[in-house]
Amino acid sequence: MTSVKIMGFSYQKGRIRYSTLSQDKPNLTYLAHGSVKYDPELGLVDLVERWRLDFIEILRANKPDLVSSIEIWESNSRNSSRYQILPLGILSQSCKTHNAPLRAFSPQAFIKGGPFGLPAGAKPIDAVDAKFSCVRQVLQNGVALR
Repeated sequence: MTSVKIMGFSYQKGRIRYSTLSQDKPNLTYLAHGSVKYDPELGLVDLVERWRLDFIEILRANKPDLVSSIEIWESNSRNSSRYQILPLGILSQSCKTHNAPLRAFSPQAFIKGGPFGLPAGAKPIDAVDAKFSCVRQVLQNGVALR
């Protein structure tokens, strides 16, 4: 069975976070995580170019088979538009350049368990928290998550 390398991205003002996992069903193995800090006061043209170069470098270095990103649908502020919505567009273009499929999800996607194959009533965020609480174990012992 072939292992699949998956990268996930999230955004906030001044920082873009990412994590890399490897999936070899049924195992999910933590590989790495990181963040890119940037000056949020950069002008829009410079900010977009900075993100573009950062995404290209991250994708080139990690060579993911699949990229996942949070997608904010509504914005009620300039900060939300600029620092959470705009980076997804830049990441999307970078993924196209690297032939890496992009799957976006909304924070609302974590409300119901059905799309994740969880039993009725299960909260996906609880399952994710449980899975990632094992990351400490991976870092300390190098064991695969199950």
